[in-house]
Amino acid sequence: KANDMLAVTGLVSSFWVFEVLPLPVTSMLPLVLMPFAEIMTSVTASSAYWGWVQMLFFGAFVVDIAVEHVELHSRIALKVLRVVGVSRPWIVVLAFLVISYFLSMWCSNTATTVMLVPFATGLLDSALQKQSKPQAKGSSGPKLEGGKEEAAKLNRFSVGVLLSIAYGASCGGVATLIGTPPNGVLAGLPIVTAAIGSSDWFQFAAPLSVVLVVLVYAAIYLMFIRGVKLELDDTVISKAYQDLGPLNRDEVVVAVIQFLQFAGFLVRKDLINNPEMGNLIGVNDATIACAAGLMLFFVPSVKRPGEPVLTWEVAQERLPWGVLILMGGGFAIAKGFQTSELTQCIGEKLAEFAGVGRLWLTLFIVGSVCLLTEVTSNTATANIILPILAAVSAETLMHPLALLLPATAACSFAFMLPAATPPNSVVFATGRVKISYFVRAGVCLNALAIALGTLLIYALAGVIYDVDGPFPEWACLPEDCVWVPIPGLVRGQEVSSQACGLIEQDICRILDGT
Repeated sequence: KANDMLAVTGLVSSFWVFEVLPLPVTSMLPLVLMPFAEIMTSVTASSAYWGWVQMLFFGAFVVDIAVEHVELHSRIALKVLRVVGVSRPWIVVLAFLVISYFLSMWCSNTATTVMLVPFATGLLDSALQKQSKPQAKGSSGPKLEGGKEEAAKLNRFSVGVLLSIAYGASCGGVATLIGTPPNGVLAGLPIVTAAIGSSDWFQFAAPLSVVLVVLVYAAIYLMFIRGVKLELDDTVISKAYQDLGPLNRDEVVVAVIQFLQFAGFLVRKDLINNPEMGNLIGVNDATIACAAGLMLFFVPSVKRPGEPVLTWEVAQERLPWGVLILMGGGFAIAKGFQTSELTQCIGEKLAEFAGVGRLWLTLFIVGSVCLLTEVTSNTATANIILPILAAVSAETLMHPLALLLPATAACSFAFMLPAATPPNSVVFATGRVKISYFVRAGVCLNALAIALGTLLIYALAGVIYDVDGPFPEWACLPEDCVWVPIPGLVRGQEVSSQACGLIEQDICRILDGT
């Protein structure tokens, strides 16, 4: 069964990497192949495709769709641009970067990029028109007053603005559990169970995402904005803002519900799950997300009398079902790893490598995943890499998050190629940013992200999740591990019981080799 599962994984992975079929379509292959290979039944395989993580993203997507439906994200973006002004190029780039970064924490990074790019291109076109004048009779097209030098400056500025939108969206997705699908893939792994919630993930990832966005701005400024002085016209921004009309109750309702959802994520563990307060242990982030989404269907709309703020027809049309199926395919593969005992086989092969220090291990994982995610979807990368690292953790009895957190975060370090992330692809499709610009900025950002990201992940994982401690009981799955009442010193801590990795049905091995 382990060999069969390896073959299934190899086939699905290659289809994901080379995009032989659309990614969600490929994600159905495990459900088709694993029952025929007798790795697991159709019922077991199907159950892996839908769990609490999918419901978490479903609820978050519904609120995101409402934000887009009432155009709240457009109002926020345009208001910020009007307030900061467009008189200085470096402020314009910073504004687009921060707006993209903030919105992508809560909205789809693709939707955020698609929304911001037309505003950016309209602003850039106005700059081109202001710096051009008619050519002599018989010639065609405008001629830049400043000649080639001014044209080059405008081109650099255009690249800087568009890259700031794409890169800001990627950085923002790192910060929240619902920000990007690889974070959900991690949360849904069997070995992780409910160990990761929105509040602790935000504590871990927010500092990392802030450092990333600072690096992005510094790189874009030095490469494309420094020395650029342009006259920009905010007419496009002002007209778009006026077209939205005055702030209406629908937008206020959606903003309040979005805030309540975020607040619920942050306080769930301390208030709702706290035995001394709510004592509702069974409530997790999926319930919070869906509760927020459900409220949108109860509140009547002011702009569309007789309808709720969000109708099911709109939600159903815009829901990214493919993302949910893609995540389910990864969970099915992870389940197949355990059922087929491929987990144990891979863990044994890679166990020696895990013996290096955690800092060097983190550096290797971040670097490898960062390079891999440049050539394939970050969600597909997570689906391929995370089950393998989970297998290594189960075999070596190393804290699973010591391996999984670096890999998950690095899935968003995709700056170098247009195909790496949807925001990069959207920006590249404008025809204003050449691949050479992506590579030029991306090589620098990837190197900085690997170096500084490794140090931050190493430090934050130890502080937030105590990954230097013993293998946790919540990660001890019946297929791989038994929790035994054997005291001793485990990774520098005195324990009264510890994990024992299964070797055979009645034989297991604790960390010291016994």
